[in-house]
Amino acid sequence: MGGREHHPSQSRPMLRQAPTMRFFLLLSCLASLCLAAAATAEHKHVPLPQFEALFSVNLQVLTESTFQGPFGTRVHSMTSGGNLTNATTGEIVGQVLQNQDNGLYSTSGIFFPSVVLPVVWAADQKLGSIFITGVGVGETVKAYLHLETESPKWSSLNSRFLIANLVYVPPAANITIFGEL
Repeated sequence: MGGREHHPSQSRPMLRQAPTMRFFLLLSCLASLCLAAAATAEHKHVPLPQFEALFSVNLQVLTESTFQGPFGTRVHSMTSGGNLTNATTGEIVGQVLQNQDNGLYSTSGIFFPSVVLPVVWAADQKLGSIFITGVGVGETVKAYLHLETESPKWSSLNSRFLIANLVYVPPAANITIFGEL
């Protein structure tokens, strides 16, 4: 008849195996759901991160230049540099060098800073850089930081999760840096 030849004995084993295959498929789906539920249950008990205040720095914005771009207003600011102090004791632990930073005021009014603060550590005169990116509205910015340094004393900060609060009331920019416990 021009088609495939059908032999009755070929279809019978498939009919017998179909309930077994359906059972294993159902069992596999149930096992997957149980594993997903267990994984979700574990994540519900993850504690919120805890932070401690590490450093404070007070900078003065010396000059500020802006221009209109396609995404909003670009800001370039020259800052004075200043002391990097222990947030708890007030002890000077480093010097932030004079620098140029920038950011973007989006057309919706949100500020996105992109800053690199060069640091000379007081303990050993080694260099470091604090990279800051964040989001802010008005005078306050919440930021993520990454710190890199060659200082043996402060090298543990190279792999530590850091955040910051930055308050900018012209001409002063006050930054408090926090490290995850």
